Parts: sequence; structure tokens; C-alpha cells
Amino acid sequence: MFKNPWVKVGLFFCGLLFWTALALAARLELLSVPERDLLFQAFYDNGTLSVEARDFSSLELANVTLTSDVLDCSNAVCTGPLAADDLALSFVKETNTLRIHALSGSETQILSVSLEGQPSISFSPSSLDFGSLPVGSTSCQNVTLANSGTGVFFPDFGQSHFPQSPPFNLLSGTCTDIGTSGLAAGSSCTFQVCFAPSQPGNYNDQLLLRGTGVEAELILTGTATSSLQCPCDLELQISQAPSGGVENGLPFQVGVTIWNKSQIPAPSFTIDFALLYYNQRIPLDQVGQVEGDRQFSGVPSNDYVNRTYTVTLNNLALHETYYLEISLNLQDNNSNNNVAYIPIFVYRYPGLDN
Repeated sequence: MFKNPWVKVGLFFCGLLFWTALALAARLELLSVPERDLLFQAFYDNGTLSVEARDFSSLELANVTLTSDVLDCSNAVCTGPLAADDLALSFVKETNTLRIHALSGSETQILSVSLEGQPSISFSPSSLDFGSLPVGSTSCQNVTLANSGTGVFFPDFGQSHFPQSPPFNLLSGTCTDIGTSGLAAGSSCTFQVCFAPSQPGNYNDQLLLRGTGVEAELILTGTATSSLQCPCDLELQISQAPSGGVENGLPFQVGVTIWNKSQIPAPSFTIDFALLYYNQRIPLDQVGQVEGDRQFSGVPSNDYVNRTYTVTLNNLALHETYYLEISLNLQDNNSNNNVAYIPIFVYRYPGLDN
């Protein structure tokens, strides 16, 4: 076919170069690991060997962590120098380990590329019960996600189940980066689950987190009640009161502290002022005035709020003791400390000595 012998020689060397290049280029090997198949791909170019782990189903770089006794590895890729004039690669599979035999002449170098192991994840606590919470309120609790295994955990959000929002909301906390960086073996992160119901009812849901062949479940429950009810524990305390008598028509300061000593946030409520005189309970607006915001937007669980009010009383009998009543206007409060009283002694009119 070719009369010129140099053409035949040229074709021979071209073929030899082609097969040599093919031998030094990509080598593929399938390694099955728990719950998935990984495709290892090795490249040798200009003295550098690169090994990549890809998901067999998508051929994308796998969410695994590789280690090697020779190469430098970062996540699913290992690279390192491997000088040789001519090189042939072969593979030997073991459990979670791929051994690469690099043959150069009569010398064989064995490189091990291994998966770090299998993660084991869990939530602590494994369930959250938010109890009974008024509509429009929010209660948050901390949850720890821990990896007690020997491998990095990478979440697969597409295969995970997240609770319905509302009423359950997730706040990432220190778990923000696990979708890209994973959760290393022996480490943990913390996030919050908030129960913020918008409608009355009983709610049951779960957070099911899957990835890297493992999963963890967090059970969520809570009950939403009418916004006018509060099965909480509010306590009203007096923080400031007049130290002596008061004068008709002159203002004085009254301070209150409202504690929420339960695990349930309190909804919006108001406080009322009245004046007690013997058997009479007189709304304070009829005998004076109160300056200050009586509306509370709520009190967080295990927390408190302070308010100061300016009270003025008018036309009260001299040298008499009244009681200033301050009360919480909130249904189903479990505390017995819904009301506080301040004794008020009216000793004179403005500008008069007695």
C-alpha cells in the first residue's frame, strides 16, 4: 500500500506514541463502598500523578475524603510527583482502598489511596417537644449534630426531609458550611429549631438528614393555642415605688419587672392599673393618669422585661392609705403572681403643708 519505507516507519512510531500516551493517560477503576460506587480516575502528566474519585452515577467529583501515604489529597483529588521515563499503571482493589501499582522499567512503586472511613451522625437531643405555644409566638431550642464515625459526613439535601415551615424553622448556626465542607469525623455543629405556629393545632414533623451512606432523625412536636391564651408562667414584681407619701396632682415613678419563668415565650399582653380603697376598686383613669406603654409584645422564655410608669393621682382624701394595683391582663397564666400592690399614702395637696 505504501511503497515508501519511511512512511511505514513513520506510521509505526505514530502508533507507538499513541498507545504510550494512552497508557500514561486516564486509567479508570470502579471501587464499591457502602451505599455507593466510586469511579477512580488516574492521570500521569509531566511527572505528576493525579487521582480523582467520582460518583459512578453522575461522574461528578464525589463527596468523599481521600487519604494517601504518598500523594497530597484534598477531598476527592490526590496529586503528587512521580518521576519516571516510562510508566504503566495498574490497580488493585481492597475494602475502601485502591492500590495503584506504578511500574517504571523493573521498578514497581505502590501508592495507596483510601477513603477515610464511614461517618456516623446523630442529633442531640433526638427529639424536641415545644409543648403548648400561643399562635404568633416563637420558641427556639438548640440541637447538636455530631459525627462520631471515622469519615467525613457530606449531607445530601436532595435526599433529606425537612420539616414544614411554618411552624418549624431551622436556623443554621455553626452548621452553615457542612453542605460544602462536610462535617469531619469526631466533630459537631449546632443549629436551632424554632416553633412559630401561625394557626392553632397539633404539629408533628421530623428532620431526616441523609448523606454519605448514613442518616439521622430529629422528631419535632408542638401544640399551638389561641393567641389570647398563655400556658406560661409570668411573674409581676415591683422594681420602683414611692418611698414616702405622695401629693395630689404631683407625678411619681412606678417601676415593674415581668419575669417569664417558663420554657414558653409569652404572647402580647397588657397591664392594668387600679386604685383600691377599702372595698372599692377604682380604675385609675377615673382618679388620675398613667404615662407609659402598657402594651407588651411578649416576653421570651426564661427572660424578663422592665417598664417605668409615671403616675399622677388627683382629688384623693388626705391622710388616707390607698393601694395601687398593677395586674397582668393575660389568660391562663399559671403563676399566682399576676397582681402586685403598692401602698400609697396621700399626705397633702400641692402647696399645702397638711
